[in-house]
Amino acid sequence: MSTAASLPTSLQRAIEQRSLLKVIAGLANFDQVSVARVARAAAAGGADLIDVACDADLVELAAAESGLPICVSSVEPELFPAAVAAGAAMVEIGNYDSFYPQGRVFDAEEVLELTRRTRALLPAVPLSVT
Repeated sequence: MSTAASLPTSLQRAIEQRSLLKVIAGLANFDQVSVARVARAAAAGGADLIDVACDADLVELAAAESGLPICVSSVEPELFPAAVAAGAAMVEIGNYDSFYPQGRVFDAEEVLELTRRTRALLPAVPLSVT
């Protein structure tokens, strides 16, 4: 079975129709009130997927508030398993823009290494690298 086949049916359909809408709450947004508000707005606006910071509690909150599949974003692969256990449908390495103001830049080799580490931890979970 491909990793794409493990996605919720609604996401598979949106991908096939090339109509997937992902709403991003923010890689560094751990504010539960803000994430809940974004999750409700995403559901009301017809989103297919919500991307939240990699935190098990945020995964559960966003799913409960929206009823939508959840993607978690991080640049620390070791954080992904707990978020997946909490219900995240997929993981993403990316959303680097929150690091730019701090002068933090990710080069290609580092992104490849993050990808390898993530794949080693979660070989069957859909992964996006942006």
